[in-house]
Parts: sequence; C-alpha cells; structure tokens
Amino acid sequence: MQSRFLLTRKGCPFCRDAIRVINKLNLKLSLNNRIRIIDCWEWESFGFNNIPLLKIFEKEGFDSYPFLYIDGLIIEPAPTSEQLNILLTTFLKEEILI
Repeated sequence: MQSRFLLTRKGCPFCRDAIRVINKLNLKLSLNNRIRIIDCWEWESFGFNNIPLLKIFEKEGFDSYPFLYIDGLIIEPAPTSEQLNILLTTFLKEEILI
C-alpha cells in the first residue's frame, strides 16, 4: 500500500479544485492505490492535534494548501484543475484501471 495524501483546508478554492480532480481520479484507481483526502480545518481553526501526519509533513516541508503527497514525492499545486488532472493521470497511468 502506497502513502498518498491530499491535505486540504476548508474554504480554499484551490483545495476544492484539487478535491474534484482527485475524486474523479480515485474512481479509476484500485482501493489500495487511491489518494486519501484529509481536511485539516480543525487543526487550522482550533489548533487541534488530531492529525498525526501533520507533524511528519511539517518535517517534509508542508507550508500551504493543497498539499499533495504521493509515494514520497511532494507535488506542488497546479495552476489549473486541468493541468493537475493531466499531471496525475500521466504520473499514475500504469495504475489506472479504466
């Protein structure tokens, strides 16, 4: 099982676009290869330490949303949702089922 995460923030328009792309892509991937979407609004708004991954990602360079981490690689947000779709489809082309 790979480690694939998208960290998002509530109300962020860039995060919303990334979530749409990831949700469509996740439909084409097997359950083991899907990207897990984590909403960090409680951590951002109230400072709750309810997501242990944030401590690990802070060491990796986590500084803004959306934060996409796929199999050890940090992928910077694409300027548009179409570019993000092309990037992820090309990057994960061998794992796409449909």
